[in-house]
Amino acid sequence: MADVSTAANVSFIQENEWAPVREFADFPWVPVVDGDFLIESAHTSLRQGNFKHTQLLAGSNLDESMYFIVYQLTNIFPVQDFFKKRDFVPDRSTWLKAISDLLPQQMIKNQLALAAILHEYEPANLPVRERDWLDSMEKMLGDYHFTCNVNEMALAHSKHGGDTYYYYFTHRATAQTWPEWMGCLHGYEINFIFGEPFNKKFNYSTEEQELSSRFMRYWANFARTGDPNKNEDGTYTTDVWPKYNGQSMEYMNMTIESAYPSPRRTGHGPRRKHCAFWKAYLPNLMAAVADVGDPFLLWKQQMDKWQNEYIMDWQYHFEQYKKYQAYRHLDSYSCGADVGDPFLLWKQQMDKWQNEYIMDWQYHFEQYKKYQAYRHLDSYSCGGRP
Repeated sequence: MADVSTAANVSFIQENEWAPVREFADFPWVPVVDGDFLIESAHTSLRQGNFKHTQLLAGSNLDESMYFIVYQLTNIFPVQDFFKKRDFVPDRSTWLKAISDLLPQQMIKNQLALAAILHEYEPANLPVRERDWLDSMEKMLGDYHFTCNVNEMALAHSKHGGDTYYYYFTHRATAQTWPEWMGCLHGYEINFIFGEPFNKKFNYSTEEQELSSRFMRYWANFARTGDPNKNEDGTYTTDVWPKYNGQSMEYMNMTIESAYPSPRRTGHGPRRKHCAFWKAYLPNLMAAVADVGDPFLLWKQQMDKWQNEYIMDWQYHFEQYKKYQAYRHLDSYSCGADVGDPFLLWKQQMDKWQNEYIMDWQYHFEQYKKYQAYRHLDSYSCGGRP
């Protein structure tokens, strides 16, 4: 029988269950390596193949993160406006503010990592539409928290010999209760797996019923045989679901017939390029600069500017100097002397070079000497050590 103090402690823990959460899409209670039940991290197990070797069916949805973003950013997505407007992220400043509230703080505080993320996801097509800002934000967080992690698990499972089947759900149901601008949300393939489109109180289309039939057939086949293609009577489905592997990364696109006709129902990836960014490029970049302080980063930026701008400009002016050296005997002439335009131009350029570029070069050289303690890091690459 628990005493009052124990009951109070239990109540306190229940009321503060989410108190440890400080960041978007984080969880308060996660698996902990204790050396007994869990002897290594999940990432280590995936890399080394220390998991049950069986059949795996996994996948992700087109707009994974939107469902969670609207709960996190209630100031940008007020619930009273859900069905009144579509463009909640109208410009770049709103986009940047939202990102700063959604990305992990270790990435926000690392200026090189943040710059890389913005470069990877900032809308590229001009003119940028208001909808583009919302889409890029959703894909950024959806890739990072959902799709790329599913890809990583599926690739590891396939690499170590397990039969792996990957689906990508891209259809937004007509009976969806969330507004249309939110897209194909996390978890909403479940409605199709359990046959909701055949419930007459919902207004699903005939195509959606066909899609639901495909879901149920594949899932039932997989549960029985470990192969979504093998029917109960021993025959095989018309649309063959290929195995997922690191060479082709082929998946089954689960959507309605008109959006993805039968001959083209498979794709490759999904989101392969962006997942390479999250799983390879960015971790290596952050590791490379993990022990580098702000002074060195400032020095590197200044040196890059000096090498790519100031030196190039200096070379140009030096070429001008050589080009007009025929006028060098006039160097002592006053401004009122009878000299040609080429010489006057050269004089102006040389004065600017001496009074601006050389001074600037000297400043950067002093910075170089000041921060030369960091010079052993200068050869670091984004992905490794010298």
